Amino acid sequence: MTREMRFQTSLLYGGDMVAIVVSWATAYWLRFHSGWIGLPMGKEGLVVHPADIYLAPVLISLIVFSWALRRSVYPAALSEKWWQEVRALFYAFFTAGPVLIAVTYFLYRDRYSRLVLLLFFCFAFLGLFLFHGSIRWMRSRRWLKFGKNRRVLIFGGGEPSRKLAESYLLLHPGTDLVDIVDLAGAARFPLEEARPDEALILCPQLEYPALKALLERLEDDLVDIKFIPDWGEFTFLGFEIEHAGIFPLIHLRRSPVYGWSLIIKRTMDITLCLLAFLLLSPLFLLIALLILLDSGWPILFRQQRMSLDGRVFTMFKFRSMVPDAEKKAVTAWTQKQDPRRTRVGSWLRSSSLDELPQLFNILRGDMSFVGPRPEMAHLIEDFRRHIPNYYLRYKIKSGLTGWAQIHGLRGNTSLEERIRYDLYYIQHFSIWLDIRILFLTLFRAWRNAY
Repeated sequence: MTREMRFQTSLLYGGDMVAIVVSWATAYWLRFHSGWIGLPMGKEGLVVHPADIYLAPVLISLIVFSWALRRSVYPAALSEKWWQEVRALFYAFFTAGPVLIAVTYFLYRDRYSRLVLLLFFCFAFLGLFLFHGSIRWMRSRRWLKFGKNRRVLIFGGGEPSRKLAESYLLLHPGTDLVDIVDLAGAARFPLEEARPDEALILCPQLEYPALKALLERLEDDLVDIKFIPDWGEFTFLGFEIEHAGIFPLIHLRRSPVYGWSLIIKRTMDITLCLLAFLLLSPLFLLIALLILLDSGWPILFRQQRMSLDGRVFTMFKFRSMVPDAEKKAVTAWTQKQDPRRTRVGSWLRSSSLDELPQLFNILRGDMSFVGPRPEMAHLIEDFRRHIPNYYLRYKIKSGLTGWAQIHGLRGNTSLEERIRYDLYYIQHFSIWLDIRILFLTLFRAWRNAY
């Protein structure tokens, strides 16, 4: 199951659990407090059950339905056919319903209202049916997505490729099909004009006659078959397998930040930014005043840098050099004892305080706290041509600090070595690794800072 599928499943699960709790509350209110249904008569008059006796049935129903929905409904929810999901929903209720009735009866017997239980089943089925239907509808309308539409290009041609396109677009909201290109003309296809975000390569079985013959030889034997593609020295960024209809798709290069990890990482960025602004605002004012007194305007230095998916943005820093310092540059990077630095600028760069205005870039979404450092946009093409796998570092948002930086690789250091550390971070990404890098930055941020 891919990240998109896991995220949609977790979204369904959260909504289903909320629907079950709301269904119990609605059934209880309708039975005892709405005034639309007559209350039962007891020895001491009208009987109104206290709400707390229904807490245990609510918890039991959450456990039972969680098991039933995960077993049947969620796999069907990711299928192409809506009726399979409806059928699975009926199956889940017919499975979980008797279990819930039996457990509550043996534990509580006459302590709860059977009418409340009946109303709960009606409201729960209606709620889950409408919720799952709305998720499926939003998915078909491509509303259930993050960010911009992704452009997908399919290499393969023929009827299998058209079936793959139909299945893939249904399972991936926010995806636009660029074209379906026959493999024979794939090498001549103008990628620069099409600018796809994803490429699906469908190799016909006839191109693997030896593999086909071997599979036919093994199909009558009780042998577990495992297929191992020989990719040579190809660099992977996350290896996952998903299914689009009858087609297995192998993800070879994709961003590791998606779904809940994207939400958590972005929430961390915003929270830390707001906290930093609150604590460091006096320091911002002090640095701005020192720059003005030392070398005048401007206070901020702006430069075009590149981040996620090759998007160019304007990065901010406190100005640490004389105005128009770029025109006087000998190399692309700052050197030790660089004559262009101001007195205040030398202190800012050695302490890395010149990077503080990038908090605005993080808050705007241009950057993250942790990620590969953004490079100057005009140098990117040259780096791409001469450094293998260089462009893969832009499969994740650029950062204020990163795995390479806490190992002293910043400024005028080996670019190839920095790329190696950046790719390690992307391949091993986790929220815990981000937290570790942030912690180590407090102690190692000053290495090679000049």
